[in-house]
Amino acid sequence: MTAFFVVLAVALTWALGWLLYDATETQKGIKSGVGVEGSPWITVFYGVKPSLIQCLSVDVPIRFGLAAIAFIPTPMYPHAMLGMAVGALVVAGVKNIQGGRQWKWMMANPTKKMPLMNTLWQKITGFWG
Repeated sequence: MTAFFVVLAVALTWALGWLLYDATETQKGIKSGVGVEGSPWITVFYGVKPSLIQCLSVDVPIRFGLAAIAFIPTPMYPHAMLGMAVGALVVAGVKNIQGGRQWKWMMANPTKKMPLMNTLWQKITGFWG
């Protein structure tokens, strides 16, 4: 049971760490004027120029909700939901890496148009940044 909590804690820390990276890069990008927030989860509550706390107030509960999936009981496969929760948190972290790198690219290239991602690797990681 201890390993269960360790794995979940590592995945949650991963997701929250990259969320903080993305949110801070978002704030830098908004302040520099190269873009606005595009997440509908955030813009519906706070508009296209939210503060760091406003960004986190929407996204942090989502990450904890993803972690809570691990505690849904499944009689036949007791750790199946842990795998789903860890997978969801890892994917959330990867999406935040993409977002943070995209903001860095936009700040470094304020006059250029956002490039299209052509290969699967570019779509997963983004080649900006």
